[in-house]
Amino acid sequence: MGIVLGRYGFEGPLATIETIEAASGIFALLRGCADDYELVELQESDDLRAAAAKVALPKASLADLPNEAVVFAVCYLPNHSSERRSTMVCEILREFDGDVTKRSLKDVDLPKFW
Repeated sequence: MGIVLGRYGFEGPLATIETIEAASGIFALLRGCADDYELVELQESDDLRAAAAKVALPKASLADLPNEAVVFAVCYLPNHSSERRSTMVCEILREFDGDVTKRSLKDVDLPKFW
């Protein structure tokens, strides 16, 4: 199964960080269940596994709604520079929230995209 964010295809949902390769690309942290996810975080990195491991998981997703899951989606981009990946992140964020300066979406009420 895949996830589309903006015009980009992501692999996922992935339940554990161990399933993410230590490669460059973009990762999304998602919260929800089945086919109803909300975007929580979106970042680019040279090492997706390490970057995903540093993200603080939102407590509310686990404590308030026990049926919800926190999962990852990744888009591997080995031939893209950090600048190009950042541009892609901004393109995706523009669709959710007009403010492209926000990297963390934990405090922003976003529409569901799935």
